[in-house]
Amino acid sequence: MIQIDRNAPEGILPQLVEQLRFQIASGHYQVEAPLPSTRKLAAQLDVSFHTVRKAYQQLEREGLVVARKGRGYQVMERAPTDTAGALEKGAAVLETALQRLIGLGLSADRIEALFEEQRRRLAQPTASQRVVCVGASQELAALSAQQISDFLQTPVEGIACSQAERLRDVDHVFAPFPLLRAALDALPRAEGSGFSVEFPPEQLSQIAHLYPQETLGLITRDADSIAPLMQDLRSATRFTGQVIAASIEQDSRHLLAFIGQTDQIAYLPAARRRVQTLLAGQKKGFPLTPAVTPASLRRLLASVPL
Repeated sequence: MIQIDRNAPEGILPQLVEQLRFQIASGHYQVEAPLPSTRKLAAQLDVSFHTVRKAYQQLEREGLVVARKGRGYQVMERAPTDTAGALEKGAAVLETALQRLIGLGLSADRIEALFEEQRRRLAQPTASQRVVCVGASQELAALSAQQISDFLQTPVEGIACSQAERLRDVDHVFAPFPLLRAALDALPRAEGSGFSVEFPPEQLSQIAHLYPQETLGLITRDADSIAPLMQDLRSATRFTGQVIAASIEQDSRHLLAFIGQTDQIAYLPAARRRVQTLLAGQKKGFPLTPAVTPASLRRLLASVPL
């Protein structure tokens, strides 16, 4: 999955373009597969959608993607590579990498071992597998997919369970246990593994401390996230008070009035920027970060051949 280092010397845009190039070249996005919408990817990465659009436009100029009216950007069949030009660019990249490694004080033997380790990792057969993670909504699926991908060190796509049957050529599907049967029915040719999700205790504690007469506000990016999230929070905390919810994908002009009706605000990461702007320093908001349990991550690692 794409990760942005805000402390890196290069800016956000070059990092994004470079990682998208790699995902396309490594088969994470197949030919004619759509890239995420600019707003959706921007929300996932917490960057401006203008930055994502510039990255897509750069890839379009390079001939890697094409903009289709009504369908967004799609991956194109890659043109034959100019070998001499590619080797020249590759040599420059390698020279920069070696300079940085030597600057870290690594010996020649250590550097050679690092290169060999990374070469083996990129050559692993899982790079050609298509692995997806389904969730009750695209937003929740993306959160779990990011964690699983980081742990397995292999690309994992997040998809709403309701959209799973549209997918083709999926090798393995991960799903929260309550959705596993539905995921396998939607993707009958895929191997399937279930996992459990939990919320950090400090986040549940803030909800559990609310009185029954108090109101919890819940803000998500996708409207489809609200119902399952609300159910999980009530089950985990036994909170019996009122819960009112809203998603930022809808008209958000009502959110200021919404916040004024609550005693505490909880929000998913994709809504962080919008919520923090609206709260303007108030202390009654906190993020919800549902996480795949460590035991589940180990189980998923064992279920997919690496």
